[in-house]
Amino acid sequence: MEALKSLPVCPRLSDPALTKPEGLEGWLDLLFLPEYFDVFQHNGFTSMERIHMLWEVELTSVSCHDSCQTICHVS
Repeated sequence: MEALKSLPVCPRLSDPALTKPEGLEGWLDLLFLPEYFDVFQHNGFTSMERIHMLWEVELTSVSCHDSCQTICHVS
């Protein structure tokens, strides 16, 4: 639980004060996940329109082939 406190706070896209990302790369940067850019692109998530339609089950199925990790929960 102590390690959890050291993680960066993930901003909410519903926050009106937040500048919304215009593209996939900006969205992943906002979530502190830029290393997944190629993985998302490879799996067909290339536009913010497509990102807005993501379901949690899709996030858990987008796996990183290089390190065998799975994106688990992004809010």
